[in-house]
Amino acid sequence: MSNFKLCTVIGAGASGLIASHVMRRRGKGVCLLEASDRVGGKIHTVRSDGWTIEMGPAGWLDHEPEWHKLCEEVGLGVETSVAGDGERLLLKGGKLHAIPSGKLGLLRASFLSPTGRLRLCLEPFLPRRAGDPARSITADESVWEFGRRRFGKEVASTLLDAAASGLFAGDSKTMSFPAAFPHLAAAEKKHGSLVRAAWKGTAPSDALCTSEGGLQNFSERLAEGLGSSLQLNAPVDSLRLENGQWIATSKGEALSQSQTVFSTAPAGALVQMLGHAAPPELRTFAETLVTTSLRSIPFRFDESAILRPGKGFGILAPSSENAPFLNIQFTHSIFPSQVPPGKALFRALVRGKESQGDRSLSEETQQIPIYTLGHLERLAAAEQAVARALPGLYLGGDSFFGVGLNPALRRAMLCADRICNT
Repeated sequence: MSNFKLCTVIGAGASGLIASHVMRRRGKGVCLLEASDRVGGKIHTVRSDGWTIEMGPAGWLDHEPEWHKLCEEVGLGVETSVAGDGERLLLKGGKLHAIPSGKLGLLRASFLSPTGRLRLCLEPFLPRRAGDPARSITADESVWEFGRRRFGKEVASTLLDAAASGLFAGDSKTMSFPAAFPHLAAAEKKHGSLVRAAWKGTAPSDALCTSEGGLQNFSERLAEGLGSSLQLNAPVDSLRLENGQWIATSKGEALSQSQTVFSTAPAGALVQMLGHAAPPELRTFAETLVTTSLRSIPFRFDESAILRPGKGFGILAPSSENAPFLNIQFTHSIFPSQVPPGKALFRALVRGKESQGDRSLSEETQQIPIYTLGHLERLAAAEQAVARALPGLYLGGDSFFGVGLNPALRRAMLCADRICNT
């Protein structure tokens, strides 16, 4: 067993790696335990013959300046895509429609009727949604209901539904808007109108960024800096609090002993580790959490073989289209450095079943959570119960605090700071 540490971190995905890096940078003792033989979690970059293919997340949205600082600390540059300001396509009625950009872009959208476009004009004059003063968090609403309330039914049933399906594989009518899109919820709370926020340049940026050479480079550089603090092939099957100390074990063998624990394990796995010590609220959270399996399928082509060049970001499809994909990204347009000259790379996100695609690359099925209505309330109850019953245990991971790299970063930085100040 390793020497006593300030913190045991469970899971060497993005959040676990970043939290461990930050605590080590502040001179704190850390033990990072990873069940598999590699770091990165959902991050998995395949590099071969000039191709850089992300089998997991493609990058992070440029909301968090801390990403640039972290990449600089590990000696990597940051590549920012300009494709977010270019062409985006929406599949409707079996046809591809451009999603116009710019302050008045949607007023030119061909997938909206004249009535739908007129309804958009009302958005700057609508009041912001008030929270429920009887509750500690803002009253919940679905993605579809948010879209209907602010932009009208047509936008809710097309663009917002496509975003819920394409980005999170969820149902816009049952997915929690403030849980899935916290930046947009915060923007409405602060500015009222999202259109006015966009006009003022205060809406969240949608530019996509990645680290030099792909996201796996970032994970591996963080891991190198951790040295012996990182243990691979170290699955935790039991996590218990004894005499104010946390002990993580695997098959009866103690792996670490620490003052605190930052767990990025899925909610169900964490409940199993804690056993009878898991609070009922955490068990309820894990039992009610909805998950789905996703698969990223790359398609590689010569540019000369493509009828439509595929410039811009990619394609989204509302659930009403019953498309065989959730979204398609134009990697060659988003990050040209990841594709050899004269080549094109399309990356399709599909549900986790057997799919046609580039069989020369491994296809990994990944489980992601879908935040249904009531997620934030269940999360608050679980967090409060854990704080009361299991002091020193900090929750992280996409079961709880957001899908994607930005939520992973935010939670890692927050918990690392709290742990270092204990």
